[in-house]
Amino acid sequence: MRRKIAILMCSIGIGILLAISACAQEVYEKDQNIYFRDVNNKESQLTFKGKDYGAKLSPDREKIIFVREIKPCPGTSDAGWMPSDCEEIWAVNVDGSNEHRIIKSNYADHPNMSYYLGSFDSLNFSPDGNYIFFLSQHCAVDAILYRANFDGSNIKRLSNAHQLDVVGGYPKDEYYGHPVVGIRKLPKGASVIKWSVVLMAPDGHEIKEIDNLDLFWKTHKKL
Repeated sequence: MRRKIAILMCSIGIGILLAISACAQEVYEKDQNIYFRDVNNKESQLTFKGKDYGAKLSPDREKIIFVREIKPCPGTSDAGWMPSDCEEIWAVNVDGSNEHRIIKSNYADHPNMSYYLGSFDSLNFSPDGNYIFFLSQHCAVDAILYRANFDGSNIKRLSNAHQLDVVGGYPKDEYYGHPVVGIRKLPKGASVIKWSVVLMAPDGHEIKEIDNLDLFWKTHKKL
């Protein structure tokens, strides 16, 4: 029995150590390049273009997605507004290998901006790492929440939004993998737009408004 307990405690200790090690890994931006710090506190520079930011580490701690600026912004707009930035979404492994573009700007293809992709923000993963969520500027004051496969395929427009987090934590959490977004809403019968924080399903339909965001994140965990 003592041996079984010792083995169990050892297993628990290893599990805790692995969890701590995973948390110790870090991705960050410096001088608009992407850096990665591993479990041994070793820093590695992954990109060298000087125009990358907004990096997000995948749940398995093996891949990174980030935003890359395009300079200059190609084309001219027929929509009466210009995007603040023209950008692409890129991916790279934490060892610096396999750097590649996964979503390109379509600004030159849609000068009326009706289906514009190119000013990206708030990149995030689904908990299983198979999907990415991101915001793309839609007009001078609004943005759209999108979901796509990790390889950039199957891009799906979900909702207007202005901030984005994804519920992580544990798979048993009923909202595991659900986006939490800030949106502008016009309540029925109202004449003034209301700012709301909304919990959405991964397919984009609204589940509920979140009245107390601090309390929500005490109950649930950000990815």
